[in-house]
Amino acid sequence: MDMSDDTGKRQWFRNAHLGMFVHWGIYSAIGRGEWVLNRERIPLEEYRGFADQFTGSEFDADTWAELAESAEMRYLIFTAKHHDGFAMWDTQTTDFNSTRLGPKRDVVAELLEAFGKRGLKVGFFFSLADWMHPAYPTPYATDWPSEWNRDEDRLEILDYSKAQLRELTQNYGPVDVMWFDGAAPGSTAELWESQSLLDLCYASNPDMLVNNRLFLPGDFDALELHMNFADEGRPAETDYPLNDSWAWNPDDTHYKAPWQVWQRLLQSNGKGANLLLNMAPDGQGRVPVQEQDLLRSLGRRIRRTGYHANINGYGPENTTLAWMQGGMYTSTHNRLYVHLFLRHGDRADIGAVANRVKRVTLVEERRVLPFEQEENGRIRVTGLGEVDRDEMGWCLELELEGEPRSFGCGHADLNF
Repeated sequence: MDMSDDTGKRQWFRNAHLGMFVHWGIYSAIGRGEWVLNRERIPLEEYRGFADQFTGSEFDADTWAELAESAEMRYLIFTAKHHDGFAMWDTQTTDFNSTRLGPKRDVVAELLEAFGKRGLKVGFFFSLADWMHPAYPTPYATDWPSEWNRDEDRLEILDYSKAQLRELTQNYGPVDVMWFDGAAPGSTAELWESQSLLDLCYASNPDMLVNNRLFLPGDFDALELHMNFADEGRPAETDYPLNDSWAWNPDDTHYKAPWQVWQRLLQSNGKGANLLLNMAPDGQGRVPVQEQDLLRSLGRRIRRTGYHANINGYGPENTTLAWMQGGMYTSTHNRLYVHLFLRHGDRADIGAVANRVKRVTLVEERRVLPFEQEENGRIRVTGLGEVDRDEMGWCLELELEGEPRSFGCGHADLNF
């Protein structure tokens, strides 16, 4: 496979920019994170008992899909099986699944139908680690077991994983993405027979995309929280929770401000990567109102600015300019975009750009704004008092003479 060819199956991923990540399982009924079994050393039978509280009584796949669509998201990554081993589909490999316990529904099938009819891509988070399986070394290692008890156990887990992957990739029609995680112990492609797992995925759908967490390059890089891409020319995504938790936690009310989510989208897309925003429904399948509001406000912002239509048109974050209070810069060619999250009255003052400014345009309305560029370089843009502010601020496009230049910096690396 030619990994440099993005004209084929990876093109939709390149153009997606924004996806929905969903962590939902038995741990959602407990409310203390997806690692709760491991972190609190919950006995396995006790953990199984929590399935009775994981009812999914208000789960509606169409509601989730509508929310993704309203947020201008292009694909879903759903936890078909997390490290606790609970399968969210009608599997024949174990009775520890959502059709026999908890919701007693095939969640995977419902999500594929709901998202598919809206033209959204669907992929599955699949953990090779399985705390509930008797062949897995231990569910209580910190963070992962260092070795297998017996090589026979490794082979048994591999066979079990392959059987489950065959069900997911062959029983539901084409799956767009397989998002692997939790490949431990023995974090090597040889011990996990990674190529055979890749071949299994591609056999069902040659256009399937697989992430890089099988210790092989796969089709794209999946980064957790950070944006330190090893190769910024390679397809990639970075995931990001809307609060400080991946799974439902009623005490975690530390939700991001809308402008922080918008800034993260600009930063990740500017580096050529997708942003995978996480949603954490509760045990009944209800999405927190705060998350719904954040996602809908992001969608409004994208539509207001024509962001998806202007693919990467804002360019990467411009770090050559001095940082600014309450905003950030992105740039492409001679266009500098000033993303303002805060303002003072009617005016915005910009003091980082050494170029002569030819024109200032309010992106949201494609309206030219009055400005003055003073002799010392300060740019004073007025007319913002007439603009309806949304939850994520405003965007000014500065047309410059030449590519953006700064006034220089005396202590670029002086950080205390």
